[in-house]
Amino acid sequence: MKSWKFILRIGLNQPGLLAANTGAVVVWKAATLVIGLVTRNVLDTLSDDAGLGLSVWTLVALLLALGIVEFVGVAGEALVFHLRKFVIGASLRTNVFNRGLDRSDDQAVRPSSGDAVNRFRQDVEYLTEFVAEWPLVFIGLAEGAVAFVVLAYVDALATVVVVVPVVSVFVVTALARQRIERYRRDSRESAGSVSGLIGTMFATVETIKVANAEPRVMKRFDDLNAARAALTIKDEVFGQVVRSGFSQITTVGLGVILMIGAQAIRSGDFSVGDFALFVIYLKAIQDAVQHFGSAFLRPLPQVKVSKERLEGLLDDSSKGRLIEPAALHLRGDLPVLPKTLARDGIRLDVFEASDLSYIYPKSDNGIRNINLRLERGSFTVIAGRVGSGKTTLLRVLLGLLPTTAGVIRWNGNVVDDPEKKFIPPRVAYTPQVPRLFSESVRDNILLGLSETDVDLGGAIDAAVLERDIVDLENGLDTVIGPRGIKLSGGQQRRTVAARMFVRDPELLVIDDLSSGLDVETEETLWERLFTRPDTVALVASNRRSALRWADNIIVLKSGRVEATGKLDDLLESSEEMRRLWRGEIDDQADEMETV
Repeated sequence: MKSWKFILRIGLNQPGLLAANTGAVVVWKAATLVIGLVTRNVLDTLSDDAGLGLSVWTLVALLLALGIVEFVGVAGEALVFHLRKFVIGASLRTNVFNRGLDRSDDQAVRPSSGDAVNRFRQDVEYLTEFVAEWPLVFIGLAEGAVAFVVLAYVDALATVVVVVPVVSVFVVTALARQRIERYRRDSRESAGSVSGLIGTMFATVETIKVANAEPRVMKRFDDLNAARAALTIKDEVFGQVVRSGFSQITTVGLGVILMIGAQAIRSGDFSVGDFALFVIYLKAIQDAVQHFGSAFLRPLPQVKVSKERLEGLLDDSSKGRLIEPAALHLRGDLPVLPKTLARDGIRLDVFEASDLSYIYPKSDNGIRNINLRLERGSFTVIAGRVGSGKTTLLRVLLGLLPTTAGVIRWNGNVVDDPEKKFIPPRVAYTPQVPRLFSESVRDNILLGLSETDVDLGGAIDAAVLERDIVDLENGLDTVIGPRGIKLSGGQQRRTVAARMFVRDPELLVIDDLSSGLDVETEETLWERLFTRPDTVALVASNRRSALRWADNIIVLKSGRVEATGKLDDLLESSEEMRRLWRGEIDDQADEMETV
């Protein structure tokens, strides 16, 4: 969608607020114009020039009344402006968030989480500020046009002399548009790079420490900050130069009108009232052009950059929905959120996948022709070397990646939209990388569920987390910091596992949960998982303890099933399994296709 269409649709999304904002600005600007005319007649009456024929006190009373009307318009504009700006921004952020959740993981590489937050905050702010200014910008232009016509009627030559410099600044700004856009794009991208590195640093604190890479990481951080500083200064300074051009021309214009007006009054061509009208209306013209340049013309290329950066968070099918009105629930009762999970008709007896395939775009990596069958009460382990497709298979089964071929069935029924169906309490997923929030351990496990309706203690026990909770300073109420940074790697994984267990799902999907656990804790975890009644578990792991507990093992190699069966049988029949068992294949690194 073209930038102007995108921006126009956003501006028209709240017609009621737009009308109220426009009405307040009309009252304000109309009162200003009338005040200029009345002021002219007050001064002409006082100087015995021709006036309206009204008494001075009548004109003063009229000025006071108009001043009150102008104040009401200004106050109303300020109130509605901020409300409208909030609604536009909240609607955009809601749509970005909702549409972002719809995005498939097979799309082009997304920005880092830090850069995404930067876009979510700053780029939305640029867009909302720009759109919210419309009534003031365009009604101001109309006010300036009326003022220009009136001044031209009074003295055409003087009007042209004082308006030409204003228009020249406007033209210069239009010519500088491409440079403004380039500077803003570079500045925003550099800010995103810094935010992205900060997010990555928080996410990989352990890795940085183990690699003794703190000096190199901080050097990279300093380099990015230096580049950001240089680009931001260039963007801001150039913008300030443009803004100051509009601002300073006001002073120049007033100086010109003082010289012209003084001479005209001396020669009798100007009355004192005419001079006052010129000063007031020239200010209106200059404010209109200045505001149009600083609030519309100059930011327009910058807003285009922000629009493109927001769309970069979404897939192609969602970009058009970014500008749809969003339900904000600003009035009335808030929507009721479910505190429990509906369990009617979700029982899982058999889970099947037939000829399942997925190939990453512009790559030969992926999975091909995968068949599996999980029965109630079974414990199935997917094993394989790094890059064999373990994580990819789990994501395809969950609908986090789309299938390029194959069928998934739940109790014999084909599931066409697993990304919507395979959620708690049907399916719960523990990913390879824990996702935690800077909240308490309790809130990280429940994520909005009512504690009275779930077995929180049972979930903590199943995750072998009970001793860790006792050791934490505030137990379950301990706030764990961004990404759970206050917890060890093993505690983070088990907290996410407890989140999965507390939802009591029919199917547990676990990606390398035992990584980072000591042998005793790992053995206890698998034992407790295996003894959960009627649970169907699908686990990606090469760890010996998990393989020993497995009812069935699926060995992947290069995205295909190499062998299936129980551990003892596979150790006799599969060379790949024997190599995994002996530890000859490194299984500690993340899979390449998940990066």
